[in-house]
Amino acid sequence: MQQITWLALGYHAPANPSRNRVYVWRKLKECGSEYFRPGVAILPDNQTSRAKFMLLAAKIREMGGDAVMAELRFLDPKDEAETIQRFKSHSEKEYREFVRESRGLSSLPPDARDELLKKLKKRYGMVRSRDFFSSGDSIIEGLSDLADDMERVAAGLGRQLRHMLDL
Repeated sequence: MQQITWLALGYHAPANPSRNRVYVWRKLKECGSEYFRPGVAILPDNQTSRAKFMLLAAKIREMGGDAVMAELRFLDPKDEAETIQRFKSHSEKEYREFVRESRGLSSLPPDARDELLKKLKKRYGMVRSRDFFSSGDSIIEGLSDLADDMERVAAGLGRQLRHMLDL
């Protein structure tokens, strides 16, 4: 396995107001980071991750906190494998939640279905953006089942409309 370069963001957000710490926590969660140690979040190094951590570091400093970014490499492949597994587990959980939320889509009225589809599309984009290790490949089957359900619903509606018009 090829060794990965990781980005580390070490930070200390001001304790007051508490919304500062909550903001940092939410932003770290949003970008899909994992905690390496308390106050040190990590992401696999790529252009997007780097940009997100740089923006967050600047925001933490604006709040009056401290932030430092560094590159990190694991010396023990076992430690890196465990870290990768944490990222994968988190992504798999998000995909399962996405599939679960999508299950009721076919039973909704058209207006509600359209609104939920928009939300799901946005959510899927977020989940994919945090899937650094292609963890979703094992979940695609659930999405395929959802697409099959939607096709059956559409076919059923079409049959009902044809029957109605024949009357």
